[in-house]
Amino acid sequence: YPIGIDPAWHGSDNFLVFTNSYKMKMSVILGVIQMSFGIVLTVYNYTYFKKRLSIWAEFIPQMLFMLCIFGYLVFTIILKWSVDWHKRDDNGNLVYGAPPGLLNMLIYMFLQPGV
Repeated sequence: YPIGIDPAWHGSDNFLVFTNSYKMKMSVILGVIQMSFGIVLTVYNYTYFKKRLSIWAEFIPQMLFMLCIFGYLVFTIILKWSVDWHKRDDNGNLVYGAPPGLLNMLIYMFLQPGV
């Protein structure tokens, strides 16, 4: 199922764990899109009120900060959804290894930068 949830989850024991995780990831994606749209709208205010310096001093740093952190998180969420993590090669070994742990990845991005 490229979009939506497989109906086989509805009778499983870990249905609640799976759907809560799915809803949280969708909330992050929609929240980042909404925040990006809100920041882009400030450019129209800056140009209307002729505050060109605010575009360079506020808009660009805000977009860089948000998209470098949360844009990367959205990218990894979509990557995690789009890759078949159980795919095996001809020898029976996993092709991609384990899927990324998104929460730990975001935490270690600040605790151990560059590692």
